[in-house]
Amino acid sequence: MCAGRDSKEVKLGSVSRVVAGKQRDASYVAHLGGPEGFGVKRSAEAHARHWAVAAPAAVIGDGAAWIWHLAESDFPDAAHIVDWYHARQHLCAAGQQGFTQPDQAQTWIETQTQAL
Repeated sequence: MCAGRDSKEVKLGSVSRVVAGKQRDASYVAHLGGPEGFGVKRSAEAHARHWAVAAPAAVIGDGAAWIWHLAESDFPDAAHIVDWYHARQHLCAAGQQGFTQPDQAQTWIETQTQAL
């Protein structure tokens, strides 16, 4: 089946409690459809897990604009972080655009990756 106007995408989210660098527990939400329905489910789960009293808090996503719109709307005080895999993907694209010599691009990409 080809993706088209009526196709839907599964969106998955996790609400986790991390103490001293170790995940203690997690719950998950899934939604087949658009960002709005996912946002409602994720917000409800975060509320049920007492997100409002969590400090510090973070939202981790792949860099898609819809994720950051929801994060800004629902969790404006949280740190908004692009996950490592997608951050590296964005670095590679920037390096390939910013340098004409592949070896220069690779050196820059590796230096920036270390900063991640």
